Amino acid sequence: MQKVVTCSLTAVFLLTAVQAFSQFKTSEKAAKNLANLEKVIARAEMGAAPGRFVVTNLPSNIVKGNAIGLGQVKKPRMITPVNKSYVNHLQVLSEEMVTLYKVPSKELLTETAAAEWMIKTDNRVFYTDQNELARDLNKFYEGNANVWISPEGQEVKLYALPVNGILYRPAEYKMPLVLFSSDYFVIYDVKTQTGQIAENKASVYNLFRPRDYDVIWQAMGASKEFDDLGNLCDAILIAHLHKARISGQQNKDIKEGIAATVRENRSAVWQQLNSTDRLLDYLKQLPKVRQVESGIAAYVVELPVEGLTLLGKNDIVHVYN
Repeated sequence: MQKVVTCSLTAVFLLTAVQAFSQFKTSEKAAKNLANLEKVIARAEMGAAPGRFVVTNLPSNIVKGNAIGLGQVKKPRMITPVNKSYVNHLQVLSEEMVTLYKVPSKELLTETAAAEWMIKTDNRVFYTDQNELARDLNKFYEGNANVWISPEGQEVKLYALPVNGILYRPAEYKMPLVLFSSDYFVIYDVKTQTGQIAENKASVYNLFRPRDYDVIWQAMGASKEFDDLGNLCDAILIAHLHKARISGQQNKDIKEGIAATVRENRSAVWQQLNSTDRLLDYLKQLPKVRQVESGIAAYVVELPVEGLTLLGKNDIVHVYN
C-alpha cells in the first residue's frame, strides 16, 4: 500500500481582511495609521496643489474638518507583482502624452494618474466595502493586469493603489484605515468580481503564482508524476527557462500565445538546459544559498506548479506544493 507524504515548501497564512486589519493587530500599526490620517487631514488644510487633491464630499464625522488631501504615488524603483499594474499604467499614459510632451516627467505621469482616478471615480475616496474598491480599481486599470493564481486556486489580479490616502472604514471599525500604496494593495477576484485589501509586503504577494506556469507546464506536455528526482528537477528548470523566454513578450498572459511560444522554443530550451555555459548564465540570475559547514552552494527556484509527485523508496509517494 502506498504512503503519501505531502510537502509544503513554504507555510504562510493569508489572513482575511477582517483578521488582518481589525483595529489594529499591533500598536505600531495603529500609530502609523493615525499618523497617516493626520497627514491626509493636514493636506486638506494646505489646499489643492500639483499632486495634491482635496476631497470634501465625505460622509459626516469621518475625519476632522470633513476633508482629506490625497497625494500622488511615486513611480516605484523596483517592480513587484503588485506595483506592476501601476507601472504599466504609467507607461500607457506616457505613450498617450508623447504628442504633448516629448518625454513626460515622472512627476507629471504620477500626477496625471492620480487626477485620472479622481475623474473616473467622481472623487470617491471613502469606502465601507472592499469589493467596491476592488471593482473601481479594475475599472481604473481597465482590467490591464496579469492574472495570478491565489493560494486557494482562484484567478486574481493584484492592483496597486494609484493615489495615496483612500479611506476604508466598514461598520466594525472605530476609525478609518488610511490606504497608502506602499502599505496596501487590493486582490481582485476575476470570477466573482470581489476584492480584498492586503498588506503590501513580499510575504503576502509572493503567495500568488503566475498563471503562465500552468499553461507552460501543459504546453510542455509534462506529467506531474516522476520516479526519478533528476527528471523532476529538469522539468522544473525547463518550465522556468520557458518562462524567461516569454517574459519579454506582449500579452504574455494570453493562454494561446504562451502555449505556442513554448512549443516553438522546445528545442532551444532543451539545448540551453544541456549547455553548461548558457545554463549558468541563467542560473546566476537566481537567488543563491550556501551551506556553511560543507561549503556547498545551490541556486534556488520555486516550484512552478502544484501537485508535483515523486515515487520514492518503499512505495512512498512525495507530493510537493
